[in-house]
Amino acid sequence: MSPRLAVILIFLAIPSVISFARGEHSPLSGTELAHLIRQADAIYGRGALASGYELSDEVGKCGLGIRFGIEAHWTEFTPSQRLHLQQILDPPPLEANKIIGKFRIYYDTSTSAGDVPALIYIDSTNTAQRIPGTAEAYVDSVGRYFNYAWAYEIDTLGYLAPPLDTDGYFHIYVTELGNSGEYGSTNWDSPAINSGQPPRYRTFIYVDNDFADPYIYMPSRGIPGLKVTAAHEFHHAIQIGSYGVWANDFYFYEITSTWMEGVLFNEVKDYVQYLWQYDPVSQRYVAAGQFATPDVSFNGYTGLIEYSRCIWGKFVQKKYSRDVMRRTWEYMESTASLPSIDAALNEYGSSLHQAFLEWGLWNLNTGPNSDSVKYYPDAHIYPLMTTRPDVAFTPPSRSFTDTIQALSSAYHPICLLDSLRQTCSTSPKMVAIISNLNSSAAGNGLGYGFQYDISTSGDNSYKPLGNGLFVRLTTPDPVNWATQEIETDSGSVVPIVPQYTEPLTCPNPFIPHGNKPLSFRIPTDPTNPATAFLAIFTSSLDKVFSRELSLHQTSCGNGVEWDGHNDRGETIATGVYIFVVDVNGKQYTGKFSVVSQ
Repeated sequence: MSPRLAVILIFLAIPSVISFARGEHSPLSGTELAHLIRQADAIYGRGALASGYELSDEVGKCGLGIRFGIEAHWTEFTPSQRLHLQQILDPPPLEANKIIGKFRIYYDTSTSAGDVPALIYIDSTNTAQRIPGTAEAYVDSVGRYFNYAWAYEIDTLGYLAPPLDTDGYFHIYVTELGNSGEYGSTNWDSPAINSGQPPRYRTFIYVDNDFADPYIYMPSRGIPGLKVTAAHEFHHAIQIGSYGVWANDFYFYEITSTWMEGVLFNEVKDYVQYLWQYDPVSQRYVAAGQFATPDVSFNGYTGLIEYSRCIWGKFVQKKYSRDVMRRTWEYMESTASLPSIDAALNEYGSSLHQAFLEWGLWNLNTGPNSDSVKYYPDAHIYPLMTTRPDVAFTPPSRSFTDTIQALSSAYHPICLLDSLRQTCSTSPKMVAIISNLNSSAAGNGLGYGFQYDISTSGDNSYKPLGNGLFVRLTTPDPVNWATQEIETDSGSVVPIVPQYTEPLTCPNPFIPHGNKPLSFRIPTDPTNPATAFLAIFTSSLDKVFSRELSLHQTSCGNGVEWDGHNDRGETIATGVYIFVVDVNGKQYTGKFSVVSQ
């Protein structure tokens, strides 16, 4: 369970953690291994066991990430380092324990121990103050909220129960975690409880003893922090104990657990801290995580972005069903995360690629652009998406290039200049959301380049937009890419409907025979016109057919149909033809081929 954002940000460039998170299990250097040990000391070691190591002042993220890192690189530590790690990973010796429902809760009772739990209050200076004599009340609260998490996540949501300890209870350790900036942490015993892959483990949980420390996100101090920790860490126990440890998929463990906080305790909204960060230069809060770096692979791990991507769960919950998240974990009993996400979405008539593109659109509908009915309910408190620098488009054409990681997106604002509007501040704008959908390459840390062309005209290699422009994306592997164009100048965020969606005509090529017509698919017009005007030209622009036709549902969708005869009633010859369909003054153009028999 991660702490306040300001502490997390210090950790973004630690090589050992980032290498592990990407699933790159190349050996770590001695310095990196030592740093990983210091991280573990700061989270798990209670001072006395840290002899010979400096406690890191930089630890500031979920202890689960450090535990995954230790697991991934265990064989690289020396025997003495392994002994030290095992000592600090073992549960701490606390003075008392209490059974509450499904849980045995361990805690200290004497003030000399230093870890005595307590309830808190916030004084007039906005400082958290411990309330003496409330250790038992605090432990009772731990039992209450963890049992609620058990009942909701297992009995209501349908996740598998985690394995219990040998005494028949799940163990929780209440201890002082403030020095590490932690809310809580999930750890596990070795060896695995199964013989197959992925390995599953019996887990136990550490939880902070008061949530009073300045590292805690201010609105979450005290009981609110305990609530979201129960939801978050208990789901980690479910993940590790019931579905297994996928070493390359740590990101999805945090996406799910952070999302789960809002499922159980939506009123707390602790997750919002991962969407913002304080910029000391401008002295204001700016976008963080997904809203700052959407060009990082969806399964990437930086110590921040995976927490911020809890909004994926919020998107999936509202767009499809919250059961998609559970079904993903059920597939993960035998399959890694990305194919599991795809398989779960398939059950709801979607796919990872399709959902990822729509998620990209949702993430542009935040802040002043928010629509809580159609998109995220909390979008008004989210930051605006970070975009690339403005691209000024002056007719007739403009191109730009960029590089993004696999399974990620870049948001490019395009100023639509003309003779009257010569600056981006006064011109209409559109945003091109350019996405790499190559899930098989996601997480490798590599950048993939593209070129985006905008023009006032274009051949079949361009996509004609509803605003009269033509765009083209050039990449080495176009099947793995997609673009979405969005209008933003009207105070709202509205997709620009392409003038046609391939295939516009069907069948193409068209073979005139019998009664099977050629269909032209046209986007539905909100005014619901009854007719459209169709004109057909040869490649040398000689008109061969023109007539008003009825709009209706064709084999291609809403549009018009033509039987392949010219104005004189003759079957047209083999060749390439140009068509123009006019609907209420809006024209749709394209090409099709004819093969006459």
